[in-house]
This record gives sequence, structure tokens and C-alpha cells, in this order.
Amino acid sequence: MIDPTHLRIETMASGHLTLVLRENASWADFETFAPQFLAAHGGTVVHKADTPVERVWTVKFGDAQVWLAFDDAVARFEIDANDAAGDACVRRLAQKLGMKR
Repeated sequence: MIDPTHLRIETMASGHLTLVLRENASWADFETFAPQFLAAHGGTVVHKADTPVERVWTVKFGDAQVWLAFDDAVARFEIDANDAAGDACVRRLAQKLGMKR
């Protein structure tokens, strides 16, 4: 599902972190990817925004709330933090997924 060699953390314009999960992804594949990823890593859905132009799910991992999204500008799946707890969650997930430093 996730290739650890392609994982990376980036800093967004907000100053918070994003974890790139998969590149060369598609809008249609998100429907299968997202539930499988959440089930495998203990995430729960808080809210889904699924429209013809976006796919952004607000999800929780423990106490952290983040966005699991399909970024159509660069065709990838990612976890986006929106606060310090989310940044910590991004780092924990990256480590759990085996991201190389």
C-alpha cells in the first residue's frame, strides 16, 4: 500500500507538516486507498469532503486531527497537519510507515 522509499515530510505554507503517502495517485483511487489506510493505521473519519474537485477527509489518529487528502495539483495522497498535535501525528505516522531519514 505504502512504499517507504517514497515517503517524505514537507512543510506547507501554513508552517505545518504534510506527509506524502503516494504519488501518481488518482481521485478515483482515493475511495479505496483512504479506508484501507485508516483501517491499517488506526485512524477514524470525522468528516468527508468528497466532491468532483476535491477529496479531503478530516480524520483522527489518537488525539490528533488531520486531513487525509488527494492533492490534485500534484496527483498525490497526503496527510496534512493543521496544528502542533497534527505535526506530531505526521512524524509518528512517518516513523510507523518506515520513512527513511
